[in-house]
Amino acid sequence: MKSLWLIFLLYAIVANCSSKSVLNLESSEPRDGATGVKIDTSITLKFNSILNAGSLAVQSENGTCSGSIQLSSDSFANCLTINLKTESNPSIVATPVNALSYSSQYAVKITTAIKNADDKSVSTEKTLTFNTETGMVILVPKGIAE
Repeated sequence: MKSLWLIFLLYAIVANCSSKSVLNLESSEPRDGATGVKIDTSITLKFNSILNAGSLAVQSENGTCSGSIQLSSDSFANCLTINLKTESNPSIVATPVNALSYSSQYAVKITTAIKNADDKSVSTEKTLTFNTETGMVILVPKGIAE
């Protein structure tokens, strides 16, 4: 009976430890599929465990996508420059350097290069999409703009 109890206890310990070491995205703001997102928005990503700061890399200039967190409006052919704040790790805030465009779809990619303090990465890449707010249209009567 004691050996059965010991096996159960060891299983519970191993199961508990391994589930905590897996890195998962718990939430995002804006949420996946959000619409009407402000063009000056920041993107908050909350993970289930403390992130390894060395694995957090972002785009330093507009162009070919690289880094563990990417922001794109063209299916990742190119990525936008973003700044990253990690003071609230495991929540991180990615802020585009320039305002986003009105009425546009953006995607945020979290690659498998991002790791937690236990050196565990997300199991697969995660892509979140959102659409920005509709811009204001200014109509100018004919003759005024000429």
